[in-house]
Amino acid sequence: MRVISATQNNIPFLNNLLQKNKAVVFFVAPWCGHCRALEPTLNKIMGRFSTSRRDGLIARVSEGDVKNLKCDKDIRGFPTIRVLNNGEKEKDYEGPRDENSLNSFLADVFNKNLINKPVKVLKKRLKNIHMEKRRTPYSSLLRNAAKKATKKATKKAAKKAAKKGTKKAAKKGTKKGTKKGTKKGTKKGTKKAVKKATKKVAKKANKKGAKKKATKKAKLKKTLKMLESLIN
Repeated sequence: MRVISATQNNIPFLNNLLQKNKAVVFFVAPWCGHCRALEPTLNKIMGRFSTSRRDGLIARVSEGDVKNLKCDKDIRGFPTIRVLNNGEKEKDYEGPRDENSLNSFLADVFNKNLINKPVKVLKKRLKNIHMEKRRTPYSSLLRNAAKKATKKATKKAAKKAAKKGTKKAAKKGTKKGTKKGTKKGTKKGTKKAVKKATKKVAKKANKKGAKKKATKKAKLKKTLKMLESLIN
């Protein structure tokens, strides 16, 4: 987890991170009473998250540095707590600004971000969060949320794999059936063709034999007629 307070020197680095990460940005102003009241709570939260192994970014941006940001920075007042995804606004936080409420909000934001990660990455993140158990009191909240996200992602992956497997099996079955059908059809067609050809040849042979027989009979008849004429 990256935790950054914007300055003139690190603005380019911050802009680069904003374009590539899920981020929660706290827009504050030095003259704003609500911002001054939020400051101690924000310091505690940023301190806790600075030891987290989770993906994401938490940034504090003062009024004077807002103009240099390369993200959705159209804000109407201070403080504004905005969720950004690759620099684009997702939503502004409108809830209470006490420590517990903000902790729950941030946990929800960054754990939803986990759902889009591959299952292998989720398991790795969960292992890292288990390691944090001795480091921060906030780890239990992150650990429970990560377990939930991992379970959801695993179910989604299993469903997708099952669907893919079913399609593959259906395709294979169709292919096999087509091959079998073609083979059967060819065999049937060949038998039919052979039978037809045999019948045709036999018919032709019979016709030829009958013609030959008739010719022989005619010749014999002619010969008998000639002999009969000689006798008379």
